[in-house]
Amino acid sequence: MAEAARCLALLERDLVQAQSLVLEAGAMSVRAGIEPIAIPDAMGMLSLHQGRLDEAAGYFHRARDLSCGHADRLAEFQALEHLVILELQRECYRVAESYADELIVIANKLREGSEAPFAHLLAALAHYAGGDDAILPKLEEALESLRLADAKHRLAYALTRTAEIDLRDGRPSSAHTRAEEALRLAQVLQRPSELILARATLVRAAAAMQDEQRFSQYRQALALESLQGVSAHVRRIVHDVLAQDEPLSVRNA
Repeated sequence: MAEAARCLALLERDLVQAQSLVLEAGAMSVRAGIEPIAIPDAMGMLSLHQGRLDEAAGYFHRARDLSCGHADRLAEFQALEHLVILELQRECYRVAESYADELIVIANKLREGSEAPFAHLLAALAHYAGGDDAILPKLEEALESLRLADAKHRLAYALTRTAEIDLRDGRPSSAHTRAEEALRLAQVLQRPSELILARATLVRAAAAMQDEQRFSQYRQALALESLQGVSAHVRRIVHDVLAQDEPLSVRNA
């Protein structure tokens, strides 16, 4: 039940059902005197989606402690991966860097897959977000590794978050290119938050490039999207983006 809840949380589908499943699983685990790792991890994913970051961090730390106790490296990777993502969202980049370094160590002990390239990607992303532009070649290398691994979910996440930093640091053209690729992936995955965030990033990139035609096109597409299943974090971004009704170049003319 907890694993089903975790899958639903990852896909951002039937989140009310996911919450119900994990709560029932938690009650059953108390009666049985056991605590599956999937329970705190699923609870953390749902809390993160709802914007309750401190609560989510507590659940992820619990999931990591349990995974260490069971010597389950994959579960430990997943819990730590979620902690890195959470700290990046909180803009605590040094903390994210520290967790990502630990993630690389764990990934090197796992079977071949997308875990190792994603661990390196998160480490590079944390450095890039913290202002280390010299890390960009390693970040591009990690993105390419995710493409080769066909890790669509992780690649979509990486592209939108890198694009956000590109925008912050005055690289709107690069942000636009990354967001276009992220949108194509998100449309395949049908994961609401990544799809909406990619569209919002395209709006912001067009505004920064002072491209009125693209800005209007992207903003209209974003306004027509449903926000059902979208995370609290992305909802806030969309609210801010839609509050801007024209590019800065027009408003300042």
